[in-house]
Amino acid sequence: MTEAINLTTMIMNQRLAIKLKDEASGDDLMDQDDPNDEQVEAQLDNLRNKLAEAGKECSELKQELRELERKSTMSNQYISSVNEALQLYEKSSAHDMFQDLMNVASELRHKMEQLKSKEMKEIERSRKERANDANGDIPELRYSKGLSKLGLDDLQEFMTKMNSMT
Repeated sequence: MTEAINLTTMIMNQRLAIKLKDEASGDDLMDQDDPNDEQVEAQLDNLRNKLAEAGKECSELKQELRELERKSTMSNQYISSVNEALQLYEKSSAHDMFQDLMNVASELRHKMEQLKSKEMKEIERSRKERANDANGDIPELRYSKGLSKLGLDDLQEFMTKMNSMT
């Protein structure tokens, strides 16, 4: 589009130059002291001024066109981004997202229950261990297989605990 404006301006400038040249060559045939020469010169000056103004206006129009093209490009990019986001939203509907959220929440709840259960068992085991040690009782797990399976150190510990009870 910019090229079309440039071409149009160039053609107008050429036509005006040819017209001015033709008028100037016709004036050469006339007498140099003719009072019409001053009028022709005034008209030529007027036309030159108009041509300069048209050139400035053309330059301003070109700049405005570039600005509009830049805005159009930005607008197209914005529209493209919005369309892409819309397509992504349509692909994963709200219902699907809600279902995914429910599944994740269910998994989280299950894992938290497992963790809580495991923690409660660990606390209970720890309480039993402390209760047995505090009472001076022989831990059931250690000696549950009988005294014959114990080592020398374990037997001495057993004897010490038995003596302390009496």
